[in-house]
Amino acid sequence: MSNRAVRWPAKGLALAGAIGVFGLAPTVSSAVELKLAHFLPTRHTNHTVVMQPWADEVAKRSNGSLTIKVYPSLQLGGTAPGMYNQVLSGVADAAFITPGYTPTVFPRIGVVELPYLSKDAQHATRIMQALFDKYIADDFKNVKMIAYWAVDSHAVQSVKPITSLDDLKGKKIRSPSSVQSDVVKALGAVPVNMPITNVYTSLERGVIDAFFAGPSASFSFKLNEVVKAITTGGPGGNLPLIVVMNKKSYDSLSPEHKKIIDETSGFALGMRGAKAYDAQGEKNLEQARKRADVQLLQFSEAEQAKVRKAAEPMIEAWIAAREKQGIKAREMYDAAKAVK
Repeated sequence: MSNRAVRWPAKGLALAGAIGVFGLAPTVSSAVELKLAHFLPTRHTNHTVVMQPWADEVAKRSNGSLTIKVYPSLQLGGTAPGMYNQVLSGVADAAFITPGYTPTVFPRIGVVELPYLSKDAQHATRIMQALFDKYIADDFKNVKMIAYWAVDSHAVQSVKPITSLDDLKGKKIRSPSSVQSDVVKALGAVPVNMPITNVYTSLERGVIDAFFAGPSASFSFKLNEVVKAITTGGPGGNLPLIVVMNKKSYDSLSPEHKKIIDETSGFALGMRGAKAYDAQGEKNLEQARKRADVQLLQFSEAEQAKVRKAAEPMIEAWIAAREKQGIKAREMYDAAKAVK
């Protein structure tokens, strides 16, 4: 090649300069802000331990080029059961969802709510992880999964003490999902479906006699102000929770931003929530032990045996209903029981 200097026309020099500045420079992702919606107060564990810290981590990893603005307490409108539609419609890029509020949309993930299956929130989350790819993923084929976890094991929380199967009969009990409603019916009580945000006034006014929820709810929704008895050792169950993302919102991200979303979400993020629920639940039970105005009770072994027997037909009915839908529900349930 000749060593002679090459003479560039003036226009050519300008073009070469432009290429040098813009065409050959490293690609920098454009700044993007995503909207994450939920229906909970900002003091709630899911906001303080899962969603806001995730948003903070994403901003940190991206040096601020990708941010997630969290909209709590239905600030984007809608209802608690309507969160999933907000994601599908693009009103929100991501949302926190309680699948039990829309059970026909999510028929599989409710397996962790079945009586006496899981030990605590972390165990229920491990069950979901073990089952997800093979059995549960179809529930979420229309969205990008960010994280899933479960609440602490349900206790019966009430104004008047409930310590036996007979005590439950005829009682109006709030349940968070269709699975829990079926459990309530199996125990001879009357299910009342409502979001957890309505429980305080409903219990206070006698609309319901009791509710199924993890003891952590006492802190998150100030229910300790109206609950006078907490009974553990009942049918249990762990309500599953999820954060999902609109597929188009995810697909529109740069490869760098997608990588950040993928690396900061998933099982570890969900377990952070599960651990927080278990810890908060234990803390609330400990606080209840110290209060003179709250009775901390437990179903005896004999009563637990009665509850288990009463719940067996409900479990079989849950399995049979899903088998009719083409879901391998019995295989899934047996796989869930094997998770430690």
